Amino acid sequence: MNFFAQQQQARQRTLLLMGLFTVAVIAILLLCNLLFVALALPLLNDQQISVNGATLLAQMSSESGVALSVSMLLVIASVVMIKWLGLRGGGRKVAEALGGMRIQTNTQNFKQRQLLNVVEEMALAANMAVPPVYLMEEEQGINAFAAGHTQRDAVIGITQGALDQLTRPQLQGVVAHEFSHILNGDMRLNMRLIAVLSGIIFISHAGELVLRGGAHNRKNGGQIALLGFGLMLLGLIGSFFANIIKAAVNRQREYLADAAAVQFTRDPSTIADALKVIAANSHHSFIESPNAAQSSHLFFGSYKSFNSLLASHPPIDKRIRAIEPKWDGRFAEVVLKTKRSTGRSAAKVDPKPITTQEQLAPIATIGAVLLAQLPQQVQHQAREPEQLSTLALSLITSSDDLEQGNPLKTLTMQQRLTAAQLMLPTLSELSPPQAQQLQQRLDRHFGQQQPTLANWCIFQLINHYLLTDQQQQKGSNQAEATTALLSLLAIHGSTDIAQQQRAFYRASNSLGLYQAQFCPKVSWQAAGQDLQQLRKTPPLKKQRLLLAFRRCAEQDNHINDDEQALLHCLDLLLDAPSPLDSNNNVQS
Repeated sequence: MNFFAQQQQARQRTLLLMGLFTVAVIAILLLCNLLFVALALPLLNDQQISVNGATLLAQMSSESGVALSVSMLLVIASVVMIKWLGLRGGGRKVAEALGGMRIQTNTQNFKQRQLLNVVEEMALAANMAVPPVYLMEEEQGINAFAAGHTQRDAVIGITQGALDQLTRPQLQGVVAHEFSHILNGDMRLNMRLIAVLSGIIFISHAGELVLRGGAHNRKNGGQIALLGFGLMLLGLIGSFFANIIKAAVNRQREYLADAAAVQFTRDPSTIADALKVIAANSHHSFIESPNAAQSSHLFFGSYKSFNSLLASHPPIDKRIRAIEPKWDGRFAEVVLKTKRSTGRSAAKVDPKPITTQEQLAPIATIGAVLLAQLPQQVQHQAREPEQLSTLALSLITSSDDLEQGNPLKTLTMQQRLTAAQLMLPTLSELSPPQAQQLQQRLDRHFGQQQPTLANWCIFQLINHYLLTDQQQQKGSNQAEATTALLSLLAIHGSTDIAQQQRAFYRASNSLGLYQAQFCPKVSWQAAGQDLQQLRKTPPLKKQRLLLAFRRCAEQDNHINDDEQALLHCLDLLLDAPSPLDSNNNVQS
């Protein structure tokens, strides 16, 4: 599956969807204006209510009518903007609104540790940042979601019911489904939907307030109540059609995410069995949170029972048959197997990920192998906020400069990159002062080093998750940024200047940068700004960009540690999925 193409299609669907929503909002506004002009203006001017067409048209085109229309538009736009600003915190805000509690990276609970291991393995195998995980402890339905604007602020949420009822392979299927939403670019669309729907729903809430106010007005109580009832009705109608649009698009995205999960795991039974358990479970995938309705399109399964028109997800039996065409329609065997496999004590801790082929799907096996190759002491440091500083400083220090006995001294570059990825969710547990203090320490320490490209890449990756968008400096333009970073990669790929130039021009020409000039010297600070500049690249152009960097690195048919680190860093910073193959090499 081409995730870059899917991200581009998600953008196109966003434009289509936003266009449909715009039409819906305009239609609702016109009807609301008509309602206000027919009922509110006469009340304000102490006139009799008239439904004469000519009178209504005259009132709508009057200064009062225009002012009323503009005011309503501003109010609705303000509600949407306030909601959008409230979601600036990313997936964390959504998870908390749904009652989710952050699972600490150093948890000692067996089932929670198992879930975190599954998420870590999937992220490492997909060559992306490990997202924080939130648990909805009060929810007994079997469900999950992914939320966020980008991979940087993405989170995975899961219900207590899913944690209790699903086996490890079934959890892998569900997590793979949610990862596909992240990689397909669905999350940002989903966040926008939440904001826009809040504006439409507000109309109904406003009508309810007006209706209540009219009950206490003796003089014009009837007209005010009629106005409130009309607003409520329009809001409900608007929400109804908006939800139909949302559901129609979301159902197709769910089929795609299921297919991507099968591609991820290479095992259709992981996600199919999870769906069978949901169908047989008494709580199904239902969510009790009062905020579930506005987030219905985020979930793995429907948050409540709907008819087919409003259902945000396809029927479970259709999803199962799309994965297993020969399914016999029975659930009982899967449920019994699940109950037997979840009867372990939650007081114990899963010390390390399971690594046998029988218990892990292929892509998760790759992540599990990467994790298992990392010393337990390093894994422990990556999951403990108090030990992050020590680990981060060691990761940006050359092996030769590390003291004897430091577990990082003997690590390969791939293991260092794995450790850096593993610590990313723990970085988000730091308070702003703690993050700032760590960033300043890293800055000072890095400035005292004679850095390699690999250490610089890890430094940039950690910085990216410590600094806010406002704190991160960006380069001048994408062409110059690409030229500088291709030069940096070519310089560290060979000591031969002719070979460096061949690698550079091979890559730059593939991007159409025929006027680009090889830079024999690139400053570390400028290169860091250039990395941030490239994050603005659209999805399909990201694919071309990453292929060009790979061409540059492969010019001599060998990728060294420095080249591997920069390619890996670009994947993570550009939110660009490049899953690893069975040899831990990035798939092109």
